[in-house]
Amino acid sequence: KRMAEMYRKYFDILYSIAKNYEKSQEHIEIKQKLELLREITDDFGQGFVAINQKGEFILWNKAAEEILFEEATYVKLDQWQEHYDLFLDDKVTPLKLEKIPILMSLNGEVVKNFKVFVKNNKIPRGVLLSVDSKPLKYKDGKIFGASGIFKKILD
Repeated sequence: KRMAEMYRKYFDILYSIAKNYEKSQEHIEIKQKLELLREITDDFGQGFVAINQKGEFILWNKAAEEILFEEATYVKLDQWQEHYDLFLDDKVTPLKLEKIPILMSLNGEVVKNFKVFVKNNKIPRGVLLSVDSKPLKYKDGKIFGASGIFKKILD
């Protein structure tokens, strides 16, 4: 119940951020709200990221940094696979761009318990993740972004 309340709060904040960003470029207010949201999500104990409609990260919490050994960076959507080195849970099949959970959610899908293996120069042994993601929508149903929560799992 507590987690559901926290999720509701962060979606309210994300909605407010996106609404303000599209209607005005008041970056200071947006930055303050993002910092507040980051503080809230840092307590989740799981990686949490959010992207806008362009696929740009607008939030990347501390656990995401710790799990992926990386801070949020700008990477063009068509370069995500190459940059992050994402694979299916067989650990050898590259994850196609259209199958990356948060990008699936940007197209309206809710994704639950999707396994992603990440192996790159920052994580040479690799890490298996369980990922949940969902679209972020305005009250009228229009998608303004997507969020994803992930955690390490033992394989």
